[in-house]
Amino acid sequence: MNEDESTQSLSDKVVDRANVMRFGAPKQIAKTKGGESQMPEEALSRAVWEKWCARGLQPTDQNRAEGRVNDMLALMQDFGKPFGHRLGRAILAYAGAYPEAEGVGDRVNMALADQIEMRLLPKLRGVDVEDRNQQFDELKRKAADFGDDALADAIQASVDAATNGGTGQFVWKGVVR
Repeated sequence: MNEDESTQSLSDKVVDRANVMRFGAPKQIAKTKGGESQMPEEALSRAVWEKWCARGLQPTDQNRAEGRVNDMLALMQDFGKPFGHRLGRAILAYAGAYPEAEGVGDRVNMALADQIEMRLLPKLRGVDVEDRNQQFDELKRKAADFGDDALADAIQASVDAATNGGTGQFVWKGVVR
């Protein structure tokens, strides 16, 4: 699902059942040649495709993912926005289906960073950033630990927007990659 300036805020019920992508406003509109999108001309190799289609996690990765999801649950409880079993299982399923491809890095960490962005941050709208400053710092740390510095920076930008002339309440602004 896409959530941007053209949509209403999604309810927690919807967020618990879907991966929500909030796109940050681009710094500038990309230019195209002749009004057409530029697509790479080389085909995807079968070997790369098969790596992308890897499903499930090895037992050690599964245990690591479960531990990190439990850490994420504890942090969301500190925010006063806990999530249920359904969402926890959905996050683990997403990690198990995350593509294994060159340049992706640790697929468990990248999948969990995606889930912070898609599942957890939308649930934090309206949270008072001053009251939960420590929790927002921990969330940024988790995003950075998972290898997603752009996400950590975007969390900070949303916190800054709330405190510097904003309402003091968190509004997820999205991430620009």
